[in-house]
Amino acid sequence: MLEILLLLVLTKRVGKIVEQKGRKSGWYKVLTVVLWFGGELACMFVGAIIVEVFELSLWVAYLFALGGAAAGGGIAYLIANILTPVNLVSPAVLSSAGTGPPKETLSRNKKILLGCGIFSLLLICACALVGTLFIAFAEYASREPENLIVEAEFPRTVQAGERFQLVLNIRNTGDTAVTVDQICLDEALSDSILDGAVVVDTEPPMEKNYSMDMKDFYLMLTIPPGETRQLTFYLEATSPGEYGYSNSTIAVYIGDPRAYRLWDIAITVTPK
Repeated sequence: MLEILLLLVLTKRVGKIVEQKGRKSGWYKVLTVVLWFGGELACMFVGAIIVEVFELSLWVAYLFALGGAAAGGGIAYLIANILTPVNLVSPAVLSSAGTGPPKETLSRNKKILLGCGIFSLLLICACALVGTLFIAFAEYASREPENLIVEAEFPRTVQAGERFQLVLNIRNTGDTAVTVDQICLDEALSDSILDGAVVVDTEPPMEKNYSMDMKDFYLMLTIPPGETRQLTFYLEATSPGEYGYSNSTIAVYIGDPRAYRLWDIAITVTPK
């Protein structure tokens, strides 16, 4: 409801600015509404994709939509302000009849309106294109690598202060070797087993990177065809609670955005 009130206020304001410049405001009001909802829908589309991919709150998509509406309304307001006032045009270019805006002014205003309209359309198309490319990339990245099977072994319940192991058994079922180069233990950015435990050591040794709240471990592990390799994470439980029961995943990468993902990686840490 508040959004509609803001749009009504903006539409009236745009109409008033245009009328003060001696022009009819009807089409400019329509343009304001079109740009408002066009920007809102385009940005909401992009926001919805981001929410789905990163499992964020729906409020994120709503904020994207409000930003798009504000951008569309801002463009309409800019168009109204850059129009040339009829009463400020030099008499030398007035029409011979002395009534109505001169042809030169009409031509200039049409060009301005057309240019702003084209810019707005391109902006909306760009948002839609970005959203489409994001969908395509997310679809590609979500595909699991062929000929790779990963199984996890770990205790479901541990005590605070207790050390335990998370073992990943990675099997190459294909005809060519694969190289595992990254393990992400906290891919979902929320509710991970690492909220209740810390990694003490790994076997084989791996390079740890906890930037951007992602718990990544880097290595170069080549697995020949038909063979299995084992990765072990040595962890220590810290705080009592339940961790990883909501969309927790572990991702095993093999050199491109695709990864084999393990779901339901969850533990319960009990008090001592």
